[in-house]
Amino acid sequence: MFKDKLVENVHKALLPLVNRCSKILISISGGIDSTVLLDTVSKINKEYNFKIFLLHINYNMNPNSFKAENHCEYLAEKYKCQIEMLNVNISNKNFESKARIFRYNQLNRFARKYNLDIILTAHHYDDQIETLYMKKRTNSDWLGYLGIRYKFGKIVRPMLCIPKNDIIAYSKKYNLSWIDDLSNNNTDFLRNKIRLEIL
Repeated sequence: MFKDKLVENVHKALLPLVNRCSKILISISGGIDSTVLLDTVSKINKEYNFKIFLLHINYNMNPNSFKAENHCEYLAEKYKCQIEMLNVNISNKNFESKARIFRYNQLNRFARKYNLDIILTAHHYDDQIETLYMKKRTNSDWLGYLGIRYKFGKIVRPMLCIPKNDIIAYSKKYNLSWIDDLSNNNTDFLRNKIRLEIL
């Protein structure tokens, strides 16, 4: 039993999927969500013996892009993880969709390259609510109403039931540092508009 509730919740989500020799890949942006995910998995790892890998993609979309890249290198050193950094440029047209496809292609490529067992992303409960609202607004088919799946292939989202407020509280409790993605304030992107102006 872990002392922190958030760590315990992540542990329960991972427990059926990992063992003491698992190799785990975390998609790391340098933002608060993935930083908290990495910190929780590192705490869990004191009871296990995971090999933790990190993948960071710099999309060059906001003034903090290179600060986030540098921060991810710092996190890799702090938590003693191997990290791969990708630097790409994706056109603004349908950026969110293209970036998502690129990100998952690269995560799966990295997992195959190092024969990794699972891939973790830091999606949380608020992301799920936003996604379901977007699907309703765009009249998605029934499959879209499944929302963000907890597990799909090697992709696992262990914080999907954790509200953003709990993530923020955790980061303050343990004095974690992160880099804000300023593109999250751009309401030209539908998800940002829903988060900032509707929900």
